[in-house]
Amino acid sequence: MPRSQNVHAIVNAGFLFSLDGKGTVVNKPNIIYGGINPTFIHASKSENYLKGKSVFSQGTLTGVMNLLEQELQPDHILPDTSPEYRKGLAEALYYKFLLQLSGSRVQSKYQSGGELLTRPPSSGVQKFQTDSSQWPLNQPIPKIEALVQCSGEAEYVNDHPPVPGQLFAAFVLTTEAVGNIIDIDPSPALLFCSGKILYEGQPVGIIVAVTRKLANKAANNVRIQYSNVEKPEIQLRDIVRTKAGTRVDLGQASGADIDKGATVPIGVTHVVKGSFCSSRQYHFTMETQTCLTVPTENGLNVFSSTQWMDHVQGAIAQILAIPENSIVVSVRRVGGGYGSKISRPNFTAAASALAAHILNKPVRMILTMETNMRAIGFRPEALSKYEAIQVGVDDNGNVKYLKSDLFCNIGSSNNYSYALLVPVLVPNCYTAPDWSVLNHDVMTHIAAQVPTRAPATFQCIASIEYIMQHIANVVKKDPVQVRINNIAAVHPVLSMIAELKTSSHYDERLKDIEVFNKVNRWKKRGISLVPMQHDLLFLGTFRALVSIYGADGTVTVQHAGTEIGQGINTKVAQVCAHTLGIPLDLVSIQPSNSVVAANGDSTAGSVTSDTCCYATIECCKILLARLEPVRLTLVDPTWQTLVSTAKALEVDLTAVYMFSSQREGKPYAVYGVCVSEVEIDVLTGQQQGEPTARYRMVPLFQVKRVDILEDAGQSISPLIDVGQVTGAFVMGMGVWTHEDIVYDPTTGAVLTNRTWNYYPPGMKDIPVDFRVTLKKDSPNPIGVARSKGTGEPAVCLAVSVFIALRNAINSARTDAGVASGWYDLDGPLTTEAIFLNCSTTPNQFSL
Repeated sequence: MPRSQNVHAIVNAGFLFSLDGKGTVVNKPNIIYGGINPTFIHASKSENYLKGKSVFSQGTLTGVMNLLEQELQPDHILPDTSPEYRKGLAEALYYKFLLQLSGSRVQSKYQSGGELLTRPPSSGVQKFQTDSSQWPLNQPIPKIEALVQCSGEAEYVNDHPPVPGQLFAAFVLTTEAVGNIIDIDPSPALLFCSGKILYEGQPVGIIVAVTRKLANKAANNVRIQYSNVEKPEIQLRDIVRTKAGTRVDLGQASGADIDKGATVPIGVTHVVKGSFCSSRQYHFTMETQTCLTVPTENGLNVFSSTQWMDHVQGAIAQILAIPENSIVVSVRRVGGGYGSKISRPNFTAAASALAAHILNKPVRMILTMETNMRAIGFRPEALSKYEAIQVGVDDNGNVKYLKSDLFCNIGSSNNYSYALLVPVLVPNCYTAPDWSVLNHDVMTHIAAQVPTRAPATFQCIASIEYIMQHIANVVKKDPVQVRINNIAAVHPVLSMIAELKTSSHYDERLKDIEVFNKVNRWKKRGISLVPMQHDLLFLGTFRALVSIYGADGTVTVQHAGTEIGQGINTKVAQVCAHTLGIPLDLVSIQPSNSVVAANGDSTAGSVTSDTCCYATIECCKILLARLEPVRLTLVDPTWQTLVSTAKALEVDLTAVYMFSSQREGKPYAVYGVCVSEVEIDVLTGQQQGEPTARYRMVPLFQVKRVDILEDAGQSISPLIDVGQVTGAFVMGMGVWTHEDIVYDPTTGAVLTNRTWNYYPPGMKDIPVDFRVTLKKDSPNPIGVARSKGTGEPAVCLAVSVFIALRNAINSARTDAGVASGWYDLDGPLTTEAIFLNCSTTPNQFSL
């Protein structure tokens, strides 16, 4: 299977044999396969061949493999995996069955092929510092919404009760990627697109109906006629290879101006060339894009699942040509964002508001997952080419110069460009005086791509870590030492590498893996260590409003951020209680809206908790200053006595403060190191019973252990930060392993547009042994409460899983007789990619 659970098999097989004591097949056996093609069930020729033969004979095995090669003719209907993979898989399943039957009859190094790749119970360790003298600041507490979320009581946009007279809206989408619209039927749809098509799944109109089901059904029944339909350009590598016209821009360069034809610098003994493509990723939020718009006497009340209230408000005002002050956008919480709810909520908010404005009725719009994936866009893939451009290194792997081009598939629109970020972010934590990086935005016929958790940084760190691995391969040095050789002696990450190498027992495990791989042909392990420098920047303004209630001393806070699961409300409550010197349970965080958050920026970039906490602290300081004269008139007053007295004296107990990135935002870096260990099953099968065996595909690999050391400064809320590190890493794992987006090459349609064929990691895909440590004694002198952001950085460390898998594949390739030189390997390493790159063929099957 593509992952460990809740997914259908790629190929399955059943074997029923009756054997005598010597292993001779007594009767005609049953060899049954599923997932080959609709008409193939029995491998009849192989069944007839085996009758009367010894299954434990090498000659018999060779004969069966030859017949299966003829009989197995997989079809290919996208998004199914390739026929080559499914045929090889089916052959390997028979061999795995045979190894299981053979037991000690086969050589010991082959026996692991008949064993299960079993997953033991998950375990985890979380380590962090906490100072009880500062509590509730720095106190490890669960997220304050945790109980209502787990019980299903937490309210999201679609939990708003039905509004009398409400209608439901659905998008009408294009079914072609390139061409022109010449007619749409039916005409009652609210249309807002005609003419040129930019991508398949582009919204062209809205259907409004009395129920959601009816709206979606009607939208799917709308027929669009096209002209000038062409085959879309989708694949980044193809476009870059053919240099397709104006689709590839000239790019923006940064760093040293290195002439390709210049003399090779002194000390360069190797020139490394290659390319690497990171993959796309769907945001897979619990809540799809959704909005409820309710007309009021003042204008419109908009309940949008958005990370950027001001942006939604402005978009609606512009489209409807109405004043912004007639629109109030409210958000209690968002069911996951990861960047998809920054600008893309404008789709549903504007459409819902347009229908509500015209019809003067409440309109609710809830995208299906299929529509969400077709219309909205993904994490962009990025192709790093250091081919014909060079990385010059010495014998120790020290980079003397580097010239690299990074091509980013931005989709049908250039509304997001990484041009200014890429040259700065590619170096990661490495010294880069003579590095030149050129970014190119590449336009394709897919939905405009959307920033996703650690945008640009994710692709850049993956690119340079891939290059470092390549350098180590060329100079025949330890990859960790090559990395260390390219890091400045004073860089903070060096001590973290040393610390994690020791605590994770990296060197000992590396030796154990080498021994394991030597004695096991069909199970392989790999390990990798990756460092990280994630730079955090501040943009925009963020406001907080703190009110103290004189009757009982309770406090409410409203802020300009959006609770998207990152725990911003918990951190804001903790800094508020700490600054005011009151118990945490006196503080309540109220839903955000565009009145309090007027002109605010988006909740993004791992810094919104910082900015809103800062604004909240300043509000509390203002209030304490107002309360101080009252306190001086009282003798050791309680909090309730103090505020009730202040209320009676008509002291203003509400304060507002706006954080300004230009005034108060001080950029800083988050450092981290990760060690990942994996195990792959080269034959890709699992046994289900004996002696009758039915096989189904299970994941080719297991992430056995992950150790992460991340610098979170002095954490405001350690449990929240550990959760962010853990979740970010697992999300990153999905990019490099399970999550593969497949397009129809003819229409440009997204074929992996639902959970039937798109696979984010599940519970059994997380590391078996998961250890997360927040670095000790590491306060951030320029951070809010000496903390650092944790929402995004750890997603970049997940490339360590990709590299560890590659190392395991390398061992399998060596045993398969493949040359040990470097080979280009793109993400994601799905079960298909792992199997095919292991170069396993039936002529390697031995007993």
